[in-house]
Amino acid sequence: MLAATASALPACSSYYHVTEPTSGRQYLTTSVDESARRATGAAVFSDAVSGAEVSLANSEIVKIGEVEYRELLRAMQQEREESYTATNGGSDGGSDGP
Repeated sequence: MLAATASALPACSSYYHVTEPTSGRQYLTTSVDESARRATGAAVFSDAVSGAEVSLANSEIVKIGEVEYRELLRAMQQEREESYTATNGGSDGGSDGP
């Protein structure tokens, strides 16, 4: 029973900030598929912001702490929401004044 608990902990204790250097696009994840990375050289992971499975042939991966991860995640989610609102007309952009 203790072994099952111990094996579940490492999966949640690592946080990564991944950057695709050519575009500058940034991602956050809690795990990178090391077997895929060894086999193909590509970083394969689930992006915490979009939920998409991502595979990057060229990437910079930096292990970060939980606090930095949570701060970046919050900021990236807010940026994504603002971008979506701007792209889709932002019908609730505060123009419904009194």
